[in-house]
Parts: sequence; structure tokens; C-alpha cells
Amino acid sequence: MRKQTHSKKENAKLENVNRKNKGEMFETRETLKRFTPTRICLAAIILSAFILFNYTNMRGMNWFVHPDDYEAYVVGKNLRENFSLVYDEPLNNEFEYPVFTHSGMSFINHRTVPTRAPGLYFAVALGLIAGKEGPFFFIPFFGLLLLFFFFKLVKLIGSEQQALISTFLIAFSAPIIYWNNMLYSNLPGVSLFVIGVYFLMKVAYGKDPRLRSYLLCSISFAFSIWMRYENVLFVFIVCLVIIIRFRYSFRIKRFLVSLLLFLLLMTPILAINNALYGSPLSFAYTQKVGTDKAAEEVAEKPEKSIWISIENIGKRFFVQDIKPNLSRVFRNAKMFLFDPFPPLAIAGVAGIGLGLLRKERLRALSLALFIIAALWTYDTCGGYHWAESSPTICSSYVRYLLIVYVVFALYVPYALEYIRSHTGRRLYRAVLTLFLVAFVLSQSFWLAGSSFNIESTTKYKAQAFHVEEIAKGLPENSIIVSTIYGKAIVSRKTLEPRRFPERKRKSLTIEYIKKLLQKGYEVYLLETPWHKASYIALRDALEKKPQGLTCEEIPFYQFLNPGDKLVRVKLAT
Repeated sequence: MRKQTHSKKENAKLENVNRKNKGEMFETRETLKRFTPTRICLAAIILSAFILFNYTNMRGMNWFVHPDDYEAYVVGKNLRENFSLVYDEPLNNEFEYPVFTHSGMSFINHRTVPTRAPGLYFAVALGLIAGKEGPFFFIPFFGLLLLFFFFKLVKLIGSEQQALISTFLIAFSAPIIYWNNMLYSNLPGVSLFVIGVYFLMKVAYGKDPRLRSYLLCSISFAFSIWMRYENVLFVFIVCLVIIIRFRYSFRIKRFLVSLLLFLLLMTPILAINNALYGSPLSFAYTQKVGTDKAAEEVAEKPEKSIWISIENIGKRFFVQDIKPNLSRVFRNAKMFLFDPFPPLAIAGVAGIGLGLLRKERLRALSLALFIIAALWTYDTCGGYHWAESSPTICSSYVRYLLIVYVVFALYVPYALEYIRSHTGRRLYRAVLTLFLVAFVLSQSFWLAGSSFNIESTTKYKAQAFHVEEIAKGLPENSIIVSTIYGKAIVSRKTLEPRRFPERKRKSLTIEYIKKLLQKGYEVYLLETPWHKASYIALRDALEKKPQGLTCEEIPFYQFLNPGDKLVRVKLAT
């Protein structure tokens, strides 16, 4: 009896061990099943994108190359240190011209205020917690979010394979890579908009009727507008079309709660604009349309401020719609959208057409995105842009068309699917492989070989970083007179000669230098003869004519561009 009992206990233990081993084997198999080829490819794409999106971050000394990103940093820094979006610069009120206003900022109603939507300023303020280069990691973070939710969106409305192709096209697109390496709000704005569309379509298709999806949709759309004001138009179009088409999928109470949340999140923007510019619908761009008289009208007639703001918004964003210039539209659209990779534009447009004509489930979203892409291309490419005749993908204004690249990438798989249905799997694979290889090669050329390429931009950023380090080493009461390098200096006051009237620029700059020296400031002149558009030869003017000033060159400061000189200006004794 004892032996038999003992045997039963041992058998029970063995059975438990076997069950445990079988359970572990089952869990291992289930875990391995999760690593599908699609997920492995997606992980590889996101990892590659992480490296490309952080190219300048990994090189170090990431800084500014344009007044727009410089303004975002300066305002964000001021917000973190002084809890204010208004930059306090007393010198602007002591002199007639506001030449001490930071590049990219605006001087309105005797205050130095930000020019753009406020979202990026708050993001920069948070990023500075991680150090002075911390904000530059913010944009790539949203670039990776764009890839993840873009994949989920395309998978939701199509298939995993289509989602993988579309995500690949986004991850290795030259404009997306380039602008992930810059401190601009365009990429986060597009990313948040795509996230909002994803949750909107989840609700519309009945995939997730939970309140959480409604709220995440509202939050994403609201913060996309915090980043870029034009996203108001995008959100309105996509929501109007989808809600009308899938009106029976939306639950009224949850919809109203999400709408209320959206309005609550938009209210601070209206309050900020009212405090900064005198009207809830106004911002610096609208007040600077044609003349600064608009700012005076808003201040003098607050009851008319909203209508003045609406009128100026129309002038700022839709001048092309009032006075069409079709030749400019087609020229810029060809250069910015077609020339970088013609098959992408052709397949994208064809895919949109197929979505409208053949895909019943996709028709509403296709219509909304088609309207957004067409309207924004027409308006953006119709306005005059600096250096618009320059054949380069990374020209400064291409960032406005990132939403169009996203739409193209979303619909390319539908054009390729059409080829597969009419040719067969083998030819389809060959076409797909050729398409993707050609795409990567073309985007590599734009990133490495074109003007404004990513390597030269990285070097220019390092140079700007070097300039800021030099400025930081000057005495605290220093004022640096500079044109092109003024947008790199954060730690010291700068005087921007280009804010003077052009005809009096040189004489007024010299006059202001004298006054600053008399007030006890140390004045340094940082000139860049190589930059012909901004060079005004101030040192030559000071030395050739008796101005009562002397120049002392600081030789131990070395710059990357030949001819760069740092000179201390003193009153002659």
C-alpha cells in the first residue's frame, strides 16, 4: 500500500512537470508567432528611421539654421525661465526701431511677441529640462509616432502589407527625414493630425466604440492645431466628411463629450492670442499682412478685432485663391512634389482615384484627404516663396507640403494593388521591388546630393552652435551686431540691421552703435562677407570715414567660413 501511494505521488509530480513544460512550450510558440515577418520589417523600418530622424542629434552640436526654429527656441527658453510668451527687451522701447527683436519674433503694440502657433514653444520649454539640446529630440519623437500610427491607420483601412509599404515610403522619404532633423512644428502637426484620423476611423468603422477613442481623437486634433494653425482646416474637412458618411456609427453622448473636450483644449489658444495680439482669432502673421496698420486697428477698435482678424487670415493664407497664378502653382508643385520621385506622385494620385472610384469603404476618407491635399497644394504652391526657382526638395517651404507626402504614401499601395490584380503576383513583386529600390536611391540623392542636403545642414548647425559658444564667452553687457549669425545667438543681446529701412540701414546701424557705446554696452560686430544678401560692410564704413569709432579685431575666434570676422567697436578717444 505504501509503495503504491508513493508511486501515485511521483506520477502526480511528473504530470505537473509535464504540464508545466507543455505550458512553457506553448507560451514560447505563442511568443514566436508574434514575431511575424511584417512586425520584424516594421521594427527594422522604425529602427532605421530612429537613426535617420536623429542624424543631427547623433552628430552633436545641434542648433539653428533659420529664424523660425531660432524663434521657437528663444520663446521656449523665455517661457521656461520667465513663464511668459512675451519677451522683455527694454532697448526696443528706448530706440525708434525695434532692431533688438530676435529673428523670427514680431514687435507688435510695443512688445516682442512670438509669431506662430504656441504648441512648439511649450514643447521646447519642456525639452530644455534635458539640457540646451534637449528640444531637438522632440521632433524625431513625433516622427516615430507618425510611423507607428500611420502603420495602424493604413492597416485599419486596408491590410498589413499595404501598411508596411506606406510606412516604408514615409520612413525613407527625404522631406520627412530632413524635417525630423529640424526644430519646426510642421512634422509634429502632421503626426498629431494622423493620430487623430486613426482614432476617428476606429470609431467610424465601429472597431472601437469606447469613450477613450473619442477622447484621444479630440486630444490629437486639438494639439495638432496647437502646433499648426492651418490644421484647423484639415481637421474640419476630415471630420465633416467622415461624420456625415458614418453618422450612424457615432454615439451621440460620447461624441458630445469629445467635442466639449476639443473646445476646452482650443480655448487656451484663443486666450493666448487675445492676450498677445488683441483678438482671439489674431496672430502675428495676420497683423503683418501688407502693413502693421492692422495691429493698430485691432488695438483701437477691439469690437471689430475678430472681423479684422478673419479678413487678415484670408489675406495671409488664401491670397492665391483670390488672385490665381496657375503657372506658379504648377511650377512649384512640379518642383516640390513631382521632381523628387515622379512615380510616388503618379502612384499616389492614381491610388486616390482608385480609393474614390473602387473602394466603397475607403471612399469618404479618400474624398477628405483628396480635398485637403489638393487645396493645400494649390494654396501653398501658388504663393511666392523665397528661392522658389531653386530645384531642391529640401527648400525651406517644402515643409508645408508634408501632409501631401503623407497622403501620397498612404495611397501608393492601392495603385500597386491594381497592377497585381491585372498582371499576376510575380510581375507585381518585380514592380514593387523596383519601385522601392528606385525610391530609396532617389531619396538618398536628395538627402546627400542636393543643395540644403542633410550633411551640409548638419555642418551649418555645428557652425551656428560654435557661434553661440563664442557669444556666450563675451561679457554679459555685450550687444552683437550681426545679420546671418544673429539667428544663432541666444545668450547675448543682438542687433538686427535688416529691421532698419533698407535705404538707411548702414547709417542707422552706425548711429545705434554709437548710442549703445555711450550707454555703457560693449558692442561687437560679427560680419559675414560670404553672405551677399545680408552683408552691408559695416567695418569698412566705420574705418573709411571718421565716425568717432575704432575697430579692434579679435583674432583668436576662428569661424568655419572664410572672411568671418569678430570685431569689437569702441568710441575713439
